[in-house]
Parts: sequence; structure tokens; C-alpha cells
Amino acid sequence: MNIKVSIILSLYNSEKTANKTIQSILMQSYKNYEVIIINDGSTDKTYEVLKKYNKKKKIKIFNFNKNLGLATRLNYAIKKSIGDYIVRIDSDDLMTKKRIIHQLNQFKKDSSLDVVGGSALYINAFKKKKIYPVKKDPEIKNKMNYHNPIIHSSVMFKKKSIIKLGGYDKSFLRCQDYELWLRGKFVLKFLNLKKILVIRDVTNFQFQASNVFYLLRARLKNSNNFMFIIFSHMLFLKDLFIYIIIKLRIKKLL
Repeated sequence: MNIKVSIILSLYNSEKTANKTIQSILMQSYKNYEVIIINDGSTDKTYEVLKKYNKKKKIKIFNFNKNLGLATRLNYAIKKSIGDYIVRIDSDDLMTKKRIIHQLNQFKKDSSLDVVGGSALYINAFKKKKIYPVKKDPEIKNKMNYHNPIIHSSVMFKKKSIIKLGGYDKSFLRCQDYELWLRGKFVLKFLNLKKILVIRDVTNFQFQASNVFYLLRARLKNSNNFMFIIFSHMLFLKDLFIYIIIKLRIKKLL
């Protein structure tokens, strides 16, 4: 296979994790790729970590003094990319060695696909857990009504498909991937692989109140009938309840 792939990574205050993430990219068994790294106004030593990669031919680093958020920076990275396929990865995550090959093979098998995600190994301070999202397009689109069935840092997508859709909505500071998938629900074809494509460190993950409101906003923005608007508000109450329970458990532990 001789398909050019662009791997995009946006960093914000990632001095402790950026190096491991980049090393997992460089260890990929598929070699025909470029890496676009955005330093989104970090105030720690992220840029110092990135300096040692300045001379790597595969890596392009864009340093910004102002933090504008993930959606804006991902759109910028897509614009600067030269690949036909875009691979997402987050700064807390690691790519498994054959990830790109597995995803390209699926696009080769089915050229009608637009987005290929996969499974993940979640790690926190206490345990490891494998997460297997639903696999096929109809299942993914059905689950999408309730929650986000696609692990963002596991996806590879056709650049032209996402550009045609308008890219990420920069007004979404959170849940920007969920909004994008909902917007593309009726025009994109999805697939999730059972293979583990990414290792995610979720030790410091926090489900914030703003997530609940951005989830609601994403659903309302892409609602196509009155009943789904009502349904979206019901899901909002469920998400808010989950958030409150999580916070109460944390306070109890403290």
C-alpha cells in the first residue's frame, strides 16, 4: 500500500505525555505518513518537549501562543495536511503498532467507508479495561442517538469527506467529535474495528458539567424532528443525573 496518511495531534499543557504519544506514532509499522503537531498555547514545557522533533522529516510542528481549543486546531491541522486519510490521536493516548495498517485495510476492502474507528484499552490508576464499541454502520448510527459510539482518538477518516461536511464546529469546546458524527450521520459511513487501536490513559479524565450541556447542544443542533428534540432533553436529564452521581461518589471517597 502506498497511501499517504496524515496523523494530527493537538497539544495543550502536555509536557508529561506528549513524548510517549509521539514515540508511539513513530513506532508504526506503516511508514508512509506525516505527523502534524499543534501546540495550542501551552503554558508549561510542551514546546520544549517538541523541540527535539524539529528535525524529523515526517513531523511538522505549529506553535501558537494562544489557546483556541481542539476543534479549531484540528481544522487547522486538516487544512495543513497532505494525506488522503486523517488519523486522530490525543496527547494522553498511545497508538498500537499496526493501527494504521488495520484501518487502511478496511478502506481498501470497502471504499464507501468514511470513518473507521476501533476498540481501546483504557488504563487508570486502579485497573485496565478493554472497550469494544459497536461495529457496523447501522448499529453505530442507532447508538449515536444515545451517546457517542466512536472513540475519537481511534479514528481514521477520509479527509475529503470531513472537509465536505464542514470540519469540526469550532464553537464546540467539548464533544466536538460527537457533534461532527451527528452532523454526518446521514451522509457518512462508519465502521468500528474490534482490534485495539489505541491505549488510553484515563487516570485524570474528568466528566465535567460542560460536557452535559455540549452533548445536549450537539443533539439539538442536529435534530431533524420535534420528537428527537424532546428525546434530547430526556437524555440531557439522564446525563446530568450521571454527572451528579459521579460527583457525589468522588466527594464520598474524599
